[in-house]
Amino acid sequence: MEVEYLGRKNISKMTKDHVHVFDMSERLHIDATFDALEDINQIRELSYSPVGNPDVFLQDYINRNFNSSRNQLNSEGLMRDILKTSEMKQLRRDGKIIIVDEDLYGEGLNWCFGGFMGTMIGLGFILLSTARLQDDCHARDLIRHEVGHMFSAPSEKRRQKTNGNVYDNLGLHCGNDLCVMQQKDTVDSSVEYSHQRARSNADSYCGQCIKDIRDYEVRE
Repeated sequence: MEVEYLGRKNISKMTKDHVHVFDMSERLHIDATFDALEDINQIRELSYSPVGNPDVFLQDYINRNFNSSRNQLNSEGLMRDILKTSEMKQLRRDGKIIIVDEDLYGEGLNWCFGGFMGTMIGLGFILLSTARLQDDCHARDLIRHEVGHMFSAPSEKRRQKTNGNVYDNLGLHCGNDLCVMQQKDTVDSSVEYSHQRARSNADSYCGQCIKDIRDYEVRE
């Protein structure tokens, strides 16, 4: 597959950290994803680009993992399949964000917004569904949350500290008030939290999560 398809052709000078956005959504404007990535760029240097015609690569894998009896897409199955592809191996160190409109489910979960999957090398993958996003404010915070995980916020080091302010809920999350790295269990609570953050004009990440993102060392 040509490098042009993977979104690099017009990037002459790329920063060390780069994220490719595979946008399959007709509901969510790609600017919402870019805004979330720009938040990270304010903390550490980051470049990002959309992948042209991502359906050429992804649609067969989406069809293969779509469960028609549930009318949902199996998130783990999709990620397992694409991780094995030469296209993903070609990107190696770079981060990948895949956005779909299909509702997702996973092992032990009736549904999920999406999630982050780390890899042995590089920044890993984010899979995000727009199916349960309620508005632009909610969508942007959900993307910020998953991108935060991509850069190890909150970090495992904080678990060992008495003032680490973290908790386990489907992974490690931040306990600081109004930080986007808090985890909410329901759609309603997730939406209300994003609106609360917007009303308070809160920063995306708390000081501890900013430090986690800045200090994160990507595995080579």
